[in-house]
Formats: sequence, structure tokens, C-alpha cells
Amino acid sequence: MVRRLMVIATVALLAAPAAAHAKCMAPRAFLSPGSGTVLPPNPVLYLFVPGRVSNTPPAVDLAVDGSAVASQVESVGSVRAFATYRVTIARETPGTLDVKVTLADAFASVLEARYTIGEAAPAASASARGTGQPRHRSSSFVCSHHDTWDVPLGVDAPAYRVEWAYSREGYDTGPRVSAVFPRSLGSFFESSEGEPLLQLGAVSCFGTTFHWPLTPIRLGIWALRADGTEVPLTSDPLILLKP
Repeated sequence: MVRRLMVIATVALLAAPAAAHAKCMAPRAFLSPGSGTVLPPNPVLYLFVPGRVSNTPPAVDLAVDGSAVASQVESVGSVRAFATYRVTIARETPGTLDVKVTLADAFASVLEARYTIGEAAPAASASARGTGQPRHRSSSFVCSHHDTWDVPLGVDAPAYRVEWAYSREGYDTGPRVSAVFPRSLGSFFESSEGEPLLQLGAVSCFGTTFHWPLTPIRLGIWALRADGTEVPLTSDPLILLKP
């Protein structure tokens, strides 16, 4: 049965100017999983870049133990606040993977990371699925505001694909709209602690991650693992209203 979701709690805060200023840091691009992670063979990384998707994709250079490695970089969607790219790497045997990303911005910013590609592991269990109860969070600051639906995610993964439609028929028959989100928006500010959380709406001092229509949406979520597999977190779509 489709779950009909109600607003559970609304938190209204008025922060002091110093606290608001501390939150208003410039977001940065990042890779997920993060540098230092042990990856499976033929791994998949996700690159999250603040701002809208560029007509010029980022340049990704890869090497394993000093030798160049083939990869495929593709855009997998964008929202107002960020764009997401999937980096699929063709490497089956273990080794040290060095990644260098040159962004298509005015400064040609460079992002570097190092990973270990390990041995193939048994398929991960997909038994722990689902989402927690969505919560409405709202707050106000001197320089910004926050108004989101926050959805706890039951499977930890490098990224999550979100698909939505504006009716049940549209969700079932398609086409759906989709975007790929990180496990935490805090990663844009070098802070990814805590449980995986999907934040949909206007995020303080960051931008809009979801444009809410006036009518309810039907929304499904999939966890995207580094081995390329997917875990559905919603058997039936969530029904959410504009916060």
C-alpha cells in the first residue's frame, strides 16, 4: 500500500548572525565514495559538483599503479544546487587507483583522490532496506532559510537515485523525472558524518535540491553501490506534499 505521509514536525529556528555566517561556506565538489576507500573490481564512483550541470563535462584522469585506466564519465542528472556524474572504471585486478578530476569551472579546479581496488567480495546482503519516517524541517537565518523534507535512508551507499512523477499513473507508466543525490549534503562542506539522509527542498546556504509542485508527488529511491548494483528502498512510492 502506498504510504500517505503527513507533516510530522516542523522546526522553526531563528539563528544569530554569527551562526548563520558559519553555515554559509562555499560548497566544494567531491567524489563518493571518498578517498581512501577500498573499492570492488570495476568500481563506480560518483562526482558531485555544486551548481548546475556544465556543457563541458569534467575531465577525469585515472591510473592504477601508474598505468592509465579506461573509464566512462556520464552525467546522471542535476538539480538547481548540484550536478552529478557517474565514473565507471574498467579495472578487475587489485591495485592503487589514483583519480584526478579537472572541473569545467572558471578556475579549472582540480580534485584528487586515491583508492585501493581490492579482490572481488561476496555479493552484499540486500536485506536491510527501506526509509525512515520523512520529517519536515524549516528554519530561518539572517542570510538564508531552510525548508525541506528529510528522508532517512536505510542502506548506506555512495549515492542514491531518486525518481518521481506527479501522479500514480505517471509513476507506474513513466516517464519519471530522476536525479542522483549524495548520502549527505554535508559532504559539500567536508562533513559527511551521520546517517544517510535525503534532503529535498531549499537547503540553507546551499541551494534548492528539489522544486516542489503544488500537487503531491510520487517518489521512489534506490541505493547505488560502488560495485554498480542497486538496492530499491521503496516498494511503493512515497507520497509527499510541498513543505
